[in-house]
Amino acid sequence: MTSVIVDAGFLIALFVLKRYAFGPIQNLLDKRQESISSSIQAAEDARDEAQKLLEQHKQLIAEARGEAEGILAEARKTRESMESRMKEETETERQRRLEETRKEIAAETTRALAQIRAEVADLTLEAASRVVGTTRPSDDPTALVFTETTRSISAKASVTREKYGPLSP
Repeated sequence: MTSVIVDAGFLIALFVLKRYAFGPIQNLLDKRQESISSSIQAAEDARDEAQKLLEQHKQLIAEARGEAEGILAEARKTRESMESRMKEETETERQRRLEETRKEIAAETTRALAQIRAEVADLTLEAASRVVGTTRPSDDPTALVFTETTRSISAKASVTREKYGPLSP
């Protein structure tokens, strides 16, 4: 009989536990399992989102590097073209100044030669006058012929020098 009472107590305890304890405990266990599952799912979603963001970040960095390289390449081209243009402008200016200097030298040489010729002609006339022994008045026809002849010889000498160069000593 004690075993029937124990068995009956056991069945009553089992019924009470099943009715009032096992249901709520099972519900708590189910809720906890759902909570853990949703946390795992949220963590996986967050990991996937972080992976996507990391890929986007890498892509943005690659694009920024590409743009920076493009800007640097454009800057190099601009610098090279500016250097080239500056060199060309400098060379043009140098050539212009060189040509201008050459023209000035040629003009000064021509002027100096004309002055020398005039002085040589005057000296020649004076030397010829001294050799002849008399000073000829400017209205004397022989003085005029002598002056014209001397100037003609001087002009022909300068043309010869221009054509063949100066006489070597």
